[in-house]
Amino acid sequence: GSHINELGIRMSRFVETTLHLPSLQTLDEVRKLERIMRKHYLQAQVRAFYPHIPSRTVKVEHNPKAVSAPNIVQLLQTLDFEEATVVVDGAAENLALPEIDIDAATVERGGMAESSAE
Repeated sequence: GSHINELGIRMSRFVETTLHLPSLQTLDEVRKLERIMRKHYLQAQVRAFYPHIPSRTVKVEHNPKAVSAPNIVQLLQTLDFEEATVVVDGAAENLALPEIDIDAATVERGGMAESSAE
C-alpha cells in the first residue's frame, strides 16, 4: 500500500484536493455537504474533508485511484453544488498525504467517521 518519502514518513494513497463551492456560505450548506460526502463515499475513497466557509472551499483527502477530483465535483454538481470546481487536483499536483492511524480517525478527522447523531 504505502511508500516511504525522503523524510521517512509513510505516505498514503491519499492526496489533498481543493474544491471551490460558491454556495458554501452557511452551516446548513456545510451540513448538506457532509451528508453528501458520508452517503456517497467510503473511508477508502475519501478519508476526510475540511469545509472553509470564508473562502467557500473544501479540502478533500481522497484516494485518486478510487475516486478522482473531477468525479467528486461531478457528484457535487448533480447534488445542489452546481458551481463546484476543482481549484487544486491533488493527484495532478502529487500532493500525497501521510498515513494516519485509523484508530485516530475519529469525528475530528474531517467528519468521515460515523456519527451517532443521524
